[in-house]
Amino acid sequence: MDNRAEKYLAHLDRLCGGAKAEFYSQESSSPALPGVTTLVHEGLSDGMLNAFTYGVSLAEHPAWQERTPELHLSVRSKNVIWAEALSFIADGMRGTCAFACGDTVDLGERVTPESEMTAFCVFAPALPDPAGYTGLDVSVAGHEGHDLIDIVGLYPLHDIEMRYLHEHGLEALWNRDWDPHDVRRQPAV
Repeated sequence: MDNRAEKYLAHLDRLCGGAKAEFYSQESSSPALPGVTTLVHEGLSDGMLNAFTYGVSLAEHPAWQERTPELHLSVRSKNVIWAEALSFIADGMRGTCAFACGDTVDLGERVTPESEMTAFCVFAPALPDPAGYTGLDVSVAGHEGHDLIDIVGLYPLHDIEMRYLHEHGLEALWNRDWDPHDVRRQPAV
């Protein structure tokens, strides 16, 4: 494989056990960058929609020195709007958001009609082997050094939970009694 995207997709295919994926394209809002592709795996986990982006790592950000992120979302829903929201975030915030652990994304409106949630927080991906999703080498011939991707998780939040995270930190929120995959749950705070 001599294509960066092909190498990334091959990593995902191996890590997802060959689960069938649907591809969705998000046109780029930046003339300097190509669009974002989102892969949706509905059969990866029972009753869960799992989505992965490709395109965030094509942007530049001062915090991304050795590795660049791609996004993962895992929610208990069949509604593909969650994956579309992931694409929208990836395209609109790449290069401006570091997508570092504890960062939040506020959409300012409900993501889907089925949920009251309006925001997301960044944390480790909700995958069987999170360590297998860091440092994915997608270097191509002629590239000096390594081109590494870390997959980071986005988790839907209620507005009040986002405010709680900003006031008390990610650890305080994460240690509450809540299911980060349940898009119909009540706020944890």
